[in-house]
Amino acid sequence: RLTEEDVLESATEHYRRHGKLPHGESNERVPNFPFLTWRNVNTALVQGKHGLKPGRSLAALLKPLRVQLSA
Repeated sequence: RLTEEDVLESATEHYRRHGKLPHGESNERVPNFPFLTWRNVNTALVQGKHGLKPGRSLAALLKPLRVQLSA
């Protein structure tokens, strides 16, 4: 089961490791959830899997974080 908070924490960790935020087409493993790729997370967000509400892409979820990190 995933929460949006889990995704944001993992994206922040990804940023710390790689200097960039993940994108929804990436097959890289997700920190803290090595059984998932960022592509899996994007699909889960869009389709509402793993306990997430449907209808939101990874890019949309990360937009506020992207703005915060670029400030």
